[in-house]
Amino acid sequence: MLYQRFTPAPALAPFVECFWYLRRSDTGGGVERILPDGCMELIFNLGAPFRVVDDSAVHRMQPHALLVGQLTRRLLIEPTGAAEILAARFTPAGAAAFFPFGLNEIADGHAAVDALGAAARELEGRLRDAVTTARRLRLLEAALQAWRRHDVPHRVTGAVQRLRAGGGQVRVAAVATEFGVTPRQLERDFTRWVGVSPKQFSRLTRFQRVFRALEAGDARWVDVAADCGYCDQAHLVNEFRALSGLSPTDYFRQATAMGTAFVG
Repeated sequence: MLYQRFTPAPALAPFVECFWYLRRSDTGGGVERILPDGCMELIFNLGAPFRVVDDSAVHRMQPHALLVGQLTRRLLIEPTGAAEILAARFTPAGAAAFFPFGLNEIADGHAAVDALGAAARELEGRLRDAVTTARRLRLLEAALQAWRRHDVPHRVTGAVQRLRAGGGQVRVAAVATEFGVTPRQLERDFTRWVGVSPKQFSRLTRFQRVFRALEAGDARWVDVAADCGYCDQAHLVNEFRALSGLSPTDYFRQATAMGTAFVG
């Protein structure tokens, strides 16, 4: 598997965390477990589609091109053949600058490119016609710069930064006061512009900190729990299971290169 990340142009940096490219030639490999990270993604799969597996083991085909909503729990997908993907990973409130609907409408789901309008469908065709990753990346960047339609309110982007900087441990009421709104107003704004509530976003932020703590060398789960703001190791394990579907030990025993590319 080849996985590459690219830095967006300065004009897109407030809205796009990165662009990424993935190519995998294997036609099997089983189910991939994609974990929630607090960000949305615009994905163009120029190869074989993935199947989505739900809790009842029903399989449905994922579109080749789609805007993936905020995840609040793991997403299980299964390859049907060789995949080649170019995608934009938005900042937590970044996707709202480009699309004319509340992002909560597609939480734990997606919007196919067909539903995003003629410009998005045209971009998919142009990406397929391009022959190099560099050319495709330029096309995607240019399209996003042309699609920008909203300014995300500062109270939302500022609240995202505060919650992230606090590792998901900052009280939502304190953040609301800092930006001059009530907690209820902040929740409404967050749900519209980010796709999840501030409380849920804090939960996802803490969860992602677990992976960074492990990368930094924390060796014991009790230490990881303390560093990431969990009450104790049992609290961490319960939250990990709720968000990933597995205990931490089982997750890391089963982790795949694709699944771990998008965490931490």
